[in-house]
Parts: sequence; C-alpha cells; structure tokens
Amino acid sequence: QAYQGLVYWPTPIEFGIALGVVGLSFLIFFLGLKLLPLKPADE
Repeated sequence: QAYQGLVYWPTPIEFGIALGVVGLSFLIFFLGLKLLPLKPADE
C-alpha cells in the first residue's frame, strides 16, 4: 500500500510516442487502401 493514492500520468515523450504509433498505423492503412489492388472477386 505504499503507492496508494498515486495516479500515473504519462510524460510528454510517452504521449508523442503513442501519437506517432497511431499516426503511422493510419498512414500504413490508408496507403494500403490507395496502393493495393482491392477489387471484389468476380464469381
């Protein structure tokens, strides 16, 4: 119970890393939508 009452809050560096990871994942997703030949299969 030594840490009772303490609340963890990320540092600005951690916010930046999290924002970068989210931004990179969006970039990869949208580049994939644009560049990959996604067409419905003709049956």
